[in-house]
Amino acid sequence: MTDNIEEKEIIKNVKRLVTAMEVVYNKPGIIFWRGFIRGVGYGLGATVGVAIVLLFLSWLASQLGGIPALTEWLNKFSKNLPL
Repeated sequence: MTDNIEEKEIIKNVKRLVTAMEVVYNKPGIIFWRGFIRGVGYGLGATVGVAIVLLFLSWLASQLGGIPALTEWLNKFSKNLPL
């Protein structure tokens, strides 16, 4: 008896899920905006994450006395910049 009630509840929930999916997938604008917002969030998060890692690495390099090869390259690069 209990199995029959649980089975009916599962069938009811599956039907509700199918109905909800049909509503969403019949509106392509919702899918587009959801994907757009997700992409913007991912891009922003990746940018902020990379900025934090680079900030930490540059701070660590300055605490250790710098990286001579990088310092020389940056000095050459800055001399070639038109100011």
